[in-house]
Formats: sequence, structure tokens, C-alpha cells
Amino acid sequence: MSGINPALQDILNNFASSFADGASDPIYQNLVLAINASPTLLNDLNTAASESLLTGITYNQTGGTSFQQGNIVMNAGELAPFLADLQSAPGSSTYQAGLEGFIDVIGHEVAHATYADNLAAEQQVLLDNSGLSSGSSATQVDSFLNQYAQLNFTDEGQAYIRSWNDVVNENANSTNPAGLQDLIARNYFKDGLFVKQPDGTYAPRPGVMLSDDGFSIDITSSQAVGNYIKLMSPSGADQSTIDYASYYYSGAMEAASLVTGGWLNVSYVSLGLTISPDGSSRTSLEIGESLASHQYGQQLTIRDTDDDTLTTLTPSQENGGTTVMGYVEPVGIDGSRSTFLGML
Repeated sequence: MSGINPALQDILNNFASSFADGASDPIYQNLVLAINASPTLLNDLNTAASESLLTGITYNQTGGTSFQQGNIVMNAGELAPFLADLQSAPGSSTYQAGLEGFIDVIGHEVAHATYADNLAAEQQVLLDNSGLSSGSSATQVDSFLNQYAQLNFTDEGQAYIRSWNDVVNENANSTNPAGLQDLIARNYFKDGLFVKQPDGTYAPRPGVMLSDDGFSIDITSSQAVGNYIKLMSPSGADQSTIDYASYYYSGAMEAASLVTGGWLNVSYVSLGLTISPDGSSRTSLEIGESLASHQYGQQLTIRDTDDDTLTTLTPSQENGGTTVMGYVEPVGIDGSRSTFLGML
């Protein structure tokens, strides 16, 4: 098996230099351990680094693990359980859970790196051919938003599948391979791929196809996986406010606003945003709060045509995020409108 290539080693050296103990830091050492344990993960990272799709790896105490502008950003809180598990006896189930957790997280993010350029190009084509304007109806806008966001959901599906397959690859190359059920049970991203049945065993979600080896997942299942995970919250997220649907629809809304002058007519119901990840219903203002998990480059006003609620998302330099202003305009019996201005 080939080892870490020079381009990836440069990235890892820079990562090590961010720790006081350098390459002796356990975070760095366990990252390298995970990379070398899965040949497919190693190959993907080597390729991404060589092609400059991956330019850095960083470690943050706040925020979630993500891929941002060429960098894999790893969150301390998300990695902490894996680091703890890796203190167990090598080869034990607990140790393997930690190792596989590292592989899952890194494999997921390098998959985003691999697809990033193609994703951006496909979304730009959609935007260039959208035909949207400030007067576009909710039906027209929703159609664009669904197509634009679906590219992100499918991209997430690919990342879920690629990272699972990296874990499967490590398992196949280990001295004591686990069975499929054990491997699923301790998998970090399993909820997006498998469903637990009444007897306690796991089965692939509808549309998720196992490959001939009976373990890995066919990449053509990515849209089916994406359609499911858009109902979930990202790993490590605040379940009450952030979910994949709100996050990716907010990005689609910002893209659309570039050609509509910052105004959008939408139907939150048709976009599926009125239902939160826990299954409870959300008001328009609560949806606005969830949409604010995305940072915006310009002010964006959204009119929910279901109830005539306006939500204005304004970039805030003070907190680096977005201020949400809600303008509720219910129609009175006499046809007049009363206006409420509130801060979420």
C-alpha cells in the first residue's frame, strides 16, 4: 500500500505545528493512525492534496466539523469521544469505535473536498439559467431552491457513503474484522444510512443499496441518502435550531437573492421547512431563526406566501453571524394590515 504523499504530508506537518507538542500531540498521532488504517481514505486524501482540492487541516474548539475553502476544520468536541475511545486496548470494540469515528469524520470531509468544484459549477449553471427576478412567484422560486439545495443534499449523501465505505475498507484490512451489524452499531453516521428494526438489527434505508461485498454502499444511493438526511440535524449541531434543510436552503436563498435584488417569495410549507428535525412544527419566525445559521453576504428579505410573514436576514459584523428581523403582517377583517417588528 502506498503511503502518505508529499503534498498530504505538508498539510499534516502544518497541522502538527498548530499544537504545542507538534507531531507528538495525540490528536495528530491519531489522525495519522486513522489515515493509514483505511487505504481508500489514504488514497482520497493523497489525491485531494495533490490536486489542491485539500489545502489544509485545522482544529477548532468551537463550531462544527466542516470543509471550508479547501480546509477540513475539525471540531474538538466532536473528536473528544473518539480520542477517549482510542485510549482503550487496541483491537477492542471501544478502540475500534474511536478509530472508525476518526475515519468517518475525515472521510466525510475529504469527500466534500473531492466534489466541491463540481458542486459549485453545477450550482452556478442553475443560477445562470434561473430566470428569477424580484417579481418571481413562490412557485418559481421554490422550484429553483429545490434544485439548488438538492445538489447539496446529494453531495451530503455522497459524503456519508464515501466515509462509510472508508470504514468498511479499514474493517476489511484489520486483523479481526467485525460483522456488518457490529460495524453499523458503532458507526458515527449510521442514522443517515441505516434504520434500526424492532429486533434490534439494522437494515439499509429505502433506496440505499449495498454493494456485492455486502458491506459497502453503492455511490448511486447518494440521492436517496441525501433525501433522508435533509430531515436531520448535522452532527454536533444544536438540534433546536440547525438542520440540513434550513442550512442548505439558506445557501440556495442567498444565491437566488443575488439575481432578485435581495427579495424572495417562497412557500416554507412546500420547501418542507415547517417541520423541525424532531418532527415538531415551526412557525415562520422560528424558521427564520434556523435559516440564520447560515452567514449572509447581503441583506435578504423572504416573504412566506403561506401566511404573508416577512423575515429579513441581515449580516451582523458584531457577532460574525446573521441578525433575524421578523415582520409579521396578518391581514385584518377590514383588509388592513398590522405590523409587528421583533428580534429573534
